Amino acid sequence: MLRTSLKTLVLTVAASTLAACGSGSDSGDSTPKVTGQLSTDSIESAAEVGTVAVSGVSAGNASQEGLGYAFSTYAEDESDYEEGIEQRRLRAQFSDSVACGQSGEIRFSGSEESVSMTFLQCVNPDGSYVSGSMQAQISESGESGIRMSASYNDFTITEASGDSVYINGDFRYTIANFLSGEMSIASNRFESRVTENGETESIVLANYSYNVVSSSASGIESNYDFYITTAEGTYHVWSEGNLTKNSNNQGLVGTVKIEGVNAILTATLTSDNQSATANLSLDIDKDGTADLTGEMTQAEFFDEPLANAEEPLLR
Repeated sequence: MLRTSLKTLVLTVAASTLAACGSGSDSGDSTPKVTGQLSTDSIESAAEVGTVAVSGVSAGNASQEGLGYAFSTYAEDESDYEEGIEQRRLRAQFSDSVACGQSGEIRFSGSEESVSMTFLQCVNPDGSYVSGSMQAQISESGESGIRMSASYNDFTITEASGDSVYINGDFRYTIANFLSGEMSIASNRFESRVTENGETESIVLANYSYNVVSSSASGIESNYDFYITTAEGTYHVWSEGNLTKNSNNQGLVGTVKIEGVNAILTATLTSDNQSATANLSLDIDKDGTADLTGEMTQAEFFDEPLANAEEPLLR
């Protein structure tokens, strides 16, 4: 079985048949060109694109899952992410290699704060196969934080069942303050491809920025901005200001915008302790005027149970 956050990615993109493709402007600008269409038949059909907001943030979580898998593969307890990182840091003072559980090997090199790992025909006892390479750097960020960057090169985990996860690209993580929960994830370009039960679904992220402003027992406050490419084209997704999830509320509070080549969909999210609503407006010609409006639950807009929808958006 695929690990939890990677399976979440499969579920959140299941509404569309996705195929990875690059994006970018003809002028050489680093800002991707928006090419995806938003349906203008009805506000309900336009809202079907709401799943890309969840897909994009979930892919950021998938990148962390790949990093954790790589570092913890040969820890005594594979689930011990922190221990796996520390073991690699302590052992990577030189070039070395270790045997995989069944066959193949991992070659790694680096220093106390950087590690390069290459998986060569690595087969584990459970029949899973790991290939590709990754480079990671870890450093302190002030007195109460940490910075980590990771670059994946055709990093693939294939289960014995044939299900697989492929990730390629870069991510940068910063935990500014462990006490306040302030953290950020950024990427120039990242591709994630998941194959499950013989079906393959892919997304490409560009200019990705996800920030948790604060996190505590009482709630979470975050914002994000990214471009996501699916089989339908490239969309620009961002939160207008911060999104908040109060522990007493059913859902999110804030505004999410999704831009297609022909229109902009705005979802104004409201919530209390009994309900969570997405108030929708579609600006078809991008002149700042709402041409279609409507309302649905946040669970309907994000196309998954609300308890699951909250996590990828704010974790």
